[in-house]
Amino acid sequence: MDHDGTHAREAVMSELVQQRASGADGPIVVITGAFHTLALLEFLDGVDEAAWLGKADLDELALSRPAWLIRFDFARLDSLRGYGEGMPAPGFWQRVWSGRDKPADEVTMGVLLDIAEAIRRGGEQLSTPDVIEAAEQALRLAELRGRTRPGRTDVLDAMSGCFVRDESGFRGPVGAAITEVFGGTQLGEVPPGLASPPLIEEVRERARKLRLVISDASVRTVSLDTARKPGHVRRREFLAQMRLSGSGFARQVSGADLVAGTDLGLIHEEWEYACLKDSVDDEHSVDSTLACLQAVAWLVADEARISLTGYSELLCSIIETGLANVAYHVSSLGGLPEDEADEACQTVLKLRELLVFLGSSSKFEMIEVEAPMRELSRLRDEETSSQLHGCLVGIAHEDGDLDVAGLMREVRANLHPGVAAGRLSGFVGGLLRASPGAILHSAEFLETLNSRLGELDENSFLQVLPELRKAITWLRPTETHDLATRIAELVGTTAGELDVVMRIDPADITRARAVELSLVESFVRDGIEVPPL
Repeated sequence: MDHDGTHAREAVMSELVQQRASGADGPIVVITGAFHTLALLEFLDGVDEAAWLGKADLDELALSRPAWLIRFDFARLDSLRGYGEGMPAPGFWQRVWSGRDKPADEVTMGVLLDIAEAIRRGGEQLSTPDVIEAAEQALRLAELRGRTRPGRTDVLDAMSGCFVRDESGFRGPVGAAITEVFGGTQLGEVPPGLASPPLIEEVRERARKLRLVISDASVRTVSLDTARKPGHVRRREFLAQMRLSGSGFARQVSGADLVAGTDLGLIHEEWEYACLKDSVDDEHSVDSTLACLQAVAWLVADEARISLTGYSELLCSIIETGLANVAYHVSSLGGLPEDEADEACQTVLKLRELLVFLGSSSKFEMIEVEAPMRELSRLRDEETSSQLHGCLVGIAHEDGDLDVAGLMREVRANLHPGVAAGRLSGFVGGLLRASPGAILHSAEFLETLNSRLGELDENSFLQVLPELRKAITWLRPTETHDLATRIAELVGTTAGELDVVMRIDPADITRARAVELSLVESFVRDGIEVPPL
């Protein structure tokens, strides 16, 4: 706690509490996080355990330059974890608070109707009876659990029973709708009388004059006719300036793009704008963060050569903060469908590569890496796509968290006869991607795989064959040859006898070449460009 600044913060808190308490003529109220409460009580009681707090110099906290309060939106309040603790589902709890004088069924039905509308916008079909049944179930669950009105878990459990129809759970349009409504779009306001940065205040004032809605964080679309309406021209100029500044406030959806020189004949333009809109796409935030952390890690490793001596502690602090962010988002990879498992595997392998790099030098010993490692282990125990699960098993085996016996338990569980052929090939592909040597160093793994493949019918085998061939590509050429030799021995032959040599009649090659040339000539006659043969 010395390293992350906990003790230093508690020393400052204690000094401030003592300062207020000494001049107070009555009780004072201290609002603090539960984690720090015991330390403050020990300080006020003067017990021996508080001796380590020390003295804090409050003069060092005096502002030397202007400081500003900024607006915060519900989406960020919903997403914060760790020391910057947020609040899950602020949009939901705001509705509960605002409707505290209304009947519980009215508030609950309003939440569910908004979620249902968002689900339908996402392309899912949801009937009115489903919504009514979910509201009834949420009310009954709250009553069963001794609550005066449904809470967040009651509504979620009700939707799980009434809105979810397959094993996907709260994924896809359903999950996106819950995140949208439970997160909320409200935007905070700076209290009257407090100054704002001049540039921000000017932007807000211009937006209000142009009648752009900035009272919340919702994404809005505006259609502009810049050829005939001067007011729309001014709006476009403002939105274009905000786009050019890289603020993330606005982006052009359609219409003439004067910078790129495209669609110049179109009259109308469409723009999207939003306060505090994320500039980085959520799906790629983990990969982007990992790329940045890898770059920072290289700076630390080469600090002497590039004259960054003295900045290691700061850079390591940046890496640790980024790893905490990545650890929080790791669990979201488990919700990706099978067709996006390849990207998920690439992400967790990048994360492991970074963790291995950080563990290879004493320069990074101050960085706490347990959080992302713990999240990877937790994700391995959850239900994920077969390829991602295989990849996580391979990572655990490579890192020594899963011994040979543990590896074989996973192999037998994912290769038993009840597992679908597609899941079988996905698991093997993910495992070999993360740990190519697993199939070479475990005879039992190879025997189990060979036996399971032998049980497949011809159609099922042909279905998994492309994925199995792709899985083998993660091996080096020498390892591929070694694997072929082991497989040959397993089936009682030699690798040479398994080789297949294709013999094609030269006359067939000549005829095929003539057909190809004729086809290319027909493309040329039709004006279709064909690359040279």
